[in-house]
Amino acid sequence: MPTWKKIGSTTPFSNQWLTLHLDIIKSPTGEKQEYTHVTKMPGVVVIPYFSQTNSFLLVKQYRHPLGKFIWQFPGGHIDSAQTPKQIAINELAQETQYRPTKMRKLGLIHPDPAIINGPATVFVCLDPIPISTVANATQKPMVRKSLAKNSSSLEKTYQKIFTYSQLVKLIKANKIQDSWTLASLYLFKLHYPKNYLKKAHEK
Repeated sequence: MPTWKKIGSTTPFSNQWLTLHLDIIKSPTGEKQEYTHVTKMPGVVVIPYFSQTNSFLLVKQYRHPLGKFIWQFPGGHIDSAQTPKQIAINELAQETQYRPTKMRKLGLIHPDPAIINGPATVFVCLDPIPISTVANATQKPMVRKSLAKNSSSLEKTYQKIFTYSQLVKLIKANKIQDSWTLASLYLFKLHYPKNYLKKAHEK
């Protein structure tokens, strides 16, 4: 296929989280134009799944750009020399106080490839077990330390277990809007279709 070429680039802004790029690109037909895009730290998404009840653990966190709390799967940024899997295990423990019994990589997603280069690796955590006595299926707040410089030193996180049916109802009601969560759930259903999950877990 014909290729686009970058013939110039500047970075008006950059910090530990992202870099803003202003590129001059040349189309296959020779047309030049300015293209603005962002490179951000890659991330991970963890799907905590309980096979016996066909349910998922989600966390509710405040997201400042939206100005509200939202439900989403646990996850975070890859900002160290650790592997995506190690980061996923750490994020699961920090956000939910659960640890995996078995983890599997499902794939890679790009939330907005038109303007953002910051993919997320998706993992499923099958039948996680609590690190200690933590929240049950009812909503319960946890307070955990945050290392992010643009966050408060203490970040309140809520967690709740939803059955698949409950999750579908929330999605249909447009009450779950996080693109990473929606895309990750679809990947999960492709890898673990109905009546196959138990066999896959026993392998």
